[in-house]
Amino acid sequence: MRNAVGSWLDARPSVRLAWLAGRNVLRRWPLAGPAALGALAALATLGRVRAVARAIGSAAREPRLVLVISALTATVLVVRRHRRLAREAHRRWLGALPNDVSAMVRAVSGPVALGLTAAVWLALASALARLPAWMPARIIMAAAAGAVIGVALAAAIAAAREWRARRGRAAARVRRRSRYSPSEPARSGWATRAMLAPLGGWPLAEARFKDRPSIRAHSLWLLLLAVPMNEPVGHVLASVFVWLLILHLLNLLRALVRTAFPASWWLAPTSLGSVRFAIALCRRALGATAAACAVLIVLTYALGGPGPARIGVLAAALWLAVAGGLGVAVSALALRARSKAERAVFRWRG
Repeated sequence: MRNAVGSWLDARPSVRLAWLAGRNVLRRWPLAGPAALGALAALATLGRVRAVARAIGSAAREPRLVLVISALTATVLVVRRHRRLAREAHRRWLGALPNDVSAMVRAVSGPVALGLTAAVWLALASALARLPAWMPARIIMAAAAGAVIGVALAAAIAAAREWRARRGRAAARVRRRSRYSPSEPARSGWATRAMLAPLGGWPLAEARFKDRPSIRAHSLWLLLLAVPMNEPVGHVLASVFVWLLILHLLNLLRALVRTAFPASWWLAPTSLGSVRFAIALCRRALGATAAACAVLIVLTYALGGPGPARIGVLAAALWLAVAGGLGVAVSALALRARSKAERAVFRWRG
């Protein structure tokens, strides 16, 4: 039996702490228990006061009012105590231990102890006032039912507050995400099975950063000033879109060059081959380049017909070849240059 009680207390450090604190109080002040009982008995003598006896009788005749008052009191006490425990959770040194008593149970424990004390006082006061036994019993039952309702309401309020807090934290995390780097959900097993797929997002993030509206506005002003006044609005809008796509293609090509060397330095301690590195780094940028070229070909066909569209296809194929060759060349050069970073990393580790 002792082992069972000990294991139960070991799984609930807060209960063990309360038990040890209570024993410490009784050892340091051995008269604390008798003094508390004496004070309760002295307060029970108020039952001989006629006004107190009439109040107890009136409460017994209005159990609904007792239930409502008990529910409201329990809700307020539990909610306030739960908020205080939540504010002090970071300073509580037992909070990190497993299988501890929840904050709601600790918030309810105080009002429950107060309610039990009030029930004992009511029974003693009713006995001294020589009231019928059904009066304190009815009051205690109505107050207990109201306390249960109040605790349920407090738990619902705490759950709603926690849900709003989680939504706020999730919204804050969404707001903190980068507008330029592509955000993807974490895949399963990311901590034990590394992949090079996220490396392809580096050039895209660099290109999106350079495609910011604050930067593109300057070149668009120059383009709009160069357009004749009698040009149709559709042609002007198509020209603006084509110009933005061309700048995006240039930024993608520039991003491949700019991100290859930092990526190789980041992967310096690994034994990554040039082919895998080039595929991982360039595949998404080349895919975005191919999509932009396809849109340009469609716009060229819509504006100029099949003749300019054939020239656009040849230009797009040439651009894709140049982008792919440049990406492979820069990736190979970056892997050769990473030896400096590799030596620095291993020298720092040593």
